[in-house]
Amino acid sequence: LWLDMNEPASWCNGECKRRDMEFLDETEDFAKKIHSHDYRFESQEINSTSLCESCDLNNPPYKINNGGKRLSLDTLTLSMDAVHSKGMVDYDVHNLFGHMETMITYKIMGEKINKGKRPFLITRSTFSGTGRYAGHWTGDNWADWSNLYLSIPGILNFQLFGIPLVGADICGFNGQSSEELCLRWMQLGSFYPFMRNHNVKDERSQEPYNWPSVAETSRKYIGIRYSLLPYYYTLFYEASVNGTTILRPLFIEFPHLKPALESDRQFMLGGGILISPMLLPQHSVILSAYIPPGIWYDFYTHFASFKVKDPKGVYRDLNAPLNEMPIHIRGGYAIPMSHPGMTTTESRNSNLSLLVALNEEGNAKGSFYLDDGESLNVKNNYTYTIFKTHDRNQLVANVIWGGYDNGIILDKIVILGINLQNSMKPAEKVEKVMFNGLEINPESNSTDENITWKLDKQIGKITFEGLEIKLNVGWNLTWVIY
Repeated sequence: LWLDMNEPASWCNGECKRRDMEFLDETEDFAKKIHSHDYRFESQEINSTSLCESCDLNNPPYKINNGGKRLSLDTLTLSMDAVHSKGMVDYDVHNLFGHMETMITYKIMGEKINKGKRPFLITRSTFSGTGRYAGHWTGDNWADWSNLYLSIPGILNFQLFGIPLVGADICGFNGQSSEELCLRWMQLGSFYPFMRNHNVKDERSQEPYNWPSVAETSRKYIGIRYSLLPYYYTLFYEASVNGTTILRPLFIEFPHLKPALESDRQFMLGGGILISPMLLPQHSVILSAYIPPGIWYDFYTHFASFKVKDPKGVYRDLNAPLNEMPIHIRGGYAIPMSHPGMTTTESRNSNLSLLVALNEEGNAKGSFYLDDGESLNVKNNYTYTIFKTHDRNQLVANVIWGGYDNGIILDKIVILGINLQNSMKPAEKVEKVMFNGLEINPESNSTDENITWKLDKQIGKITFEGLEIKLNVGWNLTWVIY
């Protein structure tokens, strides 16, 4: 459900001047009526009698920069001195209006309409705690390069506010988007937690299919997004139980580094993926990006692009041709992935793969969460697994809880950075592979599980396939190379 105009302006007659007020009161009395399931919506008038004749609540001394022009606080909305139930003035509770409407909508949809299934709500009007009930979009932006950039700090701010499901209108809402702008925005927007291309009516359509180049790029990056859905879903679970974030400013992962604190043109997806979007026009193909300490693997090629030993990190020029946005996997992380389908449902029902990027010590860790994707009360019907490497050459899956099994299997594991075991010398041969303590026959490269492997000497990675591992069962995989 799209709770667009859930601001007081939606319920005014005319332009929300004091004489025009006719308003539904969504404060305590109204909420009690809804919670008691009495759905008779009777309009209640709210008085606009000022409680303070000597002060102007619409123009307080330290008012916000409303509309970018320091407009009066009652512009297109209820007067700040309007009185709610129990004598509360709107100035004190204005920002709670959308939040309370969202709470009520969530409750009714979950209990009465969806019958125990999760509501999907997107709202513009939010307050502290709204992330418990709904996602958010950042409002009516503009189709220009500055708004492409501003979408990043805007979304990151809401991550810190505890509202993780956030996105900006891709390609811009107001104004007319260009082909290049929309192409770059589709690349970036594919990593927003909430992804939506949306614009104002009566402007030229900006769906990706309007430009062949944008359509091609969109297919590529939506495919990447779909392949990362298991990672996103795990991040959302961890955000719901631990208060963590989906998209992260670099300073969350690197809090002691000044360049990370100053960076607002890059971001992390979880702790394991660095996104460096191109935010400049005129077919720019080189961008200067901050690379924190550690090993960073190219998402597309799996090469170890950067081995940053400087404890302060470094700046590097990255290639960003029109059809590509730089993405790097952080050494030390294991990323659960799926085989992307045409829809999120198809992608969710595909088998799982695991991309393991070793750090300088040969270690990596990650997690994976799965439930039925729709129940409000999951109870024990979920699976949560921790992946972790040991002794530089063993990957172990520890199932914390294995109460859900939808028949999907883990069928592929890719290990990056195996050369780290030999002081970065190229690996020549896989001497031995063991799965759950059983050695795989080196001649047939198979066991009863039909496991196969392939060593890429140039990149320094091993790809294991044919695993057929149930997602709610623990396992271990060991490899020896020389």
